[in-house]
Amino acid sequence: MLAALWQRSISGRGQAIDLAQYENLVSLLGAVALEAVNTQRVPAPIDNTSQEVPSAPHGVFRCADDVRDGHPYPRWCAIAVLDDIHWPALGAALGNPPWSRDPRLQTAAGRLALGRYVDGLVAAWTRPLPALAVAERLAAGGVPAALVADAADLCDRDPQLAARRFWVRLPLPEGGGVVVDGLPFVRSATPAAIPRPASLPGEHTTAILRSLAGASDADLAALRAAGTID
Repeated sequence: MLAALWQRSISGRGQAIDLAQYENLVSLLGAVALEAVNTQRVPAPIDNTSQEVPSAPHGVFRCADDVRDGHPYPRWCAIAVLDDIHWPALGAALGNPPWSRDPRLQTAAGRLALGRYVDGLVAAWTRPLPALAVAERLAAGGVPAALVADAADLCDRDPQLAARRFWVRLPLPEGGGVVVDGLPFVRSATPAAIPRPASLPGEHTTAILRSLAGASDADLAALRAAGTID
């Protein structure tokens, strides 16, 4: 749209935009799609290990289950030890267990070579602990970590969204209210807001016909009598 508007400012002429949702999704595949189309090979699935900065541990780790509706609900924490500074920070956050001082694990190359072993050590520590407690403890110690959030976490407990007042409660014309997602940006000079919920079917029919079509009371009555409008 911006490119079309820019061209209009130069040529004075508008243009049609053909935008395909499917092609937009394919474009998000990035390097995976390019590899497949150029080599005719299907790329192998990858795990949670970073492809840009190979490191260990780097992944999602099972934590203590929540209980929801009387059933266990699995929770996870994402942890990434990206360099040799994060490794001692991880050990300190875990209480400096003996394996954190293993000479083989003091370099990124050494940890990568023993990646499954390292993951197992970290997983054994996270498994009995609440995921949020794990994330907060590691982050406080300087280790990149975050709760693997679900919808309830985002809607009810996410401190960033709450601080930004992202969720907005709107009154409904028929009574009650509904919570909707807000706008992901804030303009300083012209603040944006969601002032009301979506319109009900036919809510503004009369106003639109009066203002745009110049319909009179008699015109509106005739349209309703004919069943053209409600």
